[in-house]
Amino acid sequence: MAMDSARGRAHSLSRTPTPMGVLVVTKADAVTRGPLAGASFGVFDQGDPKNIVPSLTTRSGGTDQTSLLVAPTYCLEETAVPHGYPLGPGYIPARGLPLNGDSTVTVSVADPPGPTPPDGKARA
Repeated sequence: MAMDSARGRAHSLSRTPTPMGVLVVTKADAVTRGPLAGASFGVFDQGDPKNIVPSLTTRSGGTDQTSLLVAPTYCLEETAVPHGYPLGPGYIPARGLPLNGDSTVTVSVADPPGPTPPDGKARA
């Protein structure tokens, strides 16, 4: 509550809540559809790619998720892969994932077995 100094009356201040959302990533084998642990993804604010959200690394169930994010649009970049799988395409700002406030957006990534980069990390 705030006081209206001109009239000495109290009134309430209302704020519009900031829209928030969660980004979930799942990683699976494209052939068996089995979940893959150990895939890492960078999460970037599409409007400001220097604004990096902590990375995600899939667990035994093949998933990981962000904490609540302010709801603009985010991009994913796969930065490390499980052994025996190729690395997917790099960061593509045009492929944004809009969080429309109070929502969960799930991204599924499936790769067939193939050559792993020598260091298991993103290619330059």
